[in-house]
Amino acid sequence: MSEPTAVIEPAADTVEPTPPSFKRNDDGLVEGVTYPRRPDDGRIDWVKLIKPQHVVFNSKLDATLEKVYGAPAKSLSYGDLIAAGKEVDPKHVLVLLQGFVEVARLRGYRNALPRIAHVCSYPVEAAICSCECTIEWLPNVEEPDGFTSYGTADATMENTGGWGYLSAMAGNRAFVRAVRQGLAIPILGFDEIAKKDTAIPESAPQPTTAKNMAAATLQKCAEAGGYTFDTVKKSALTNHRPKMESDPEQWTKWDDVAPRDCLTLIKLIKEKTKKTT
Repeated sequence: MSEPTAVIEPAADTVEPTPPSFKRNDDGLVEGVTYPRRPDDGRIDWVKLIKPQHVVFNSKLDATLEKVYGAPAKSLSYGDLIAAGKEVDPKHVLVLLQGFVEVARLRGYRNALPRIAHVCSYPVEAAICSCECTIEWLPNVEEPDGFTSYGTADATMENTGGWGYLSAMAGNRAFVRAVRQGLAIPILGFDEIAKKDTAIPESAPQPTTAKNMAAATLQKCAEAGGYTFDTVKKSALTNHRPKMESDPEQWTKWDDVAPRDCLTLIKLIKEKTKKTT
């Protein structure tokens, strides 16, 4: 009679961990996840479901952070403070993009649809990209029919610190804002904060804002096409009023035109110029 074959068990440190299942129950909530509730209305507190490692202190507030927490941003750990039971003001911290990605997946959504709304790439120093993001959230116990949230954002060479990749940055910002609006998250995203300006020469007497950069581009485009401020304003009033975000009646100079209206008018001027050439 032969001896039974011994079964050799793998060493404990070589056993592959079983990945957690990501299944939703009848309430639309992920099984195995504890959903904290807000004390004021009993709804899910999505802020508390953002992993602490995805939350950082805003280094632009170092002076305030020193007074409140006794250290600058680089020396503070959000996770450590929360674990110690200390209160952290939402205005003092920022959520990294991955934090919003993970909490959005936890909530559940069908689509997160970005759409580039406006682009102006010339001149480079006045380049701007505007993006809209629509998120279709899955039904759950709080919203049995599901719902939709929206976010819009702009990216310029100035508010990205000359980093470029404006469409990617505008898309990230729009997604973050759509998540924040949909899940009532009061903490700003790291991507929403304008980066340190490196796009403007140090010799410039005053920083140029995103608004007057767009207006300056509109002015150059209009003058190149032979149009004055008055003719552009009149055209906006009589022919394109429904497309305008601001009221053309209130415009007294180029800088009064809202950035999105500048981009719309630039597009219209370029289209008209092409037809006449």
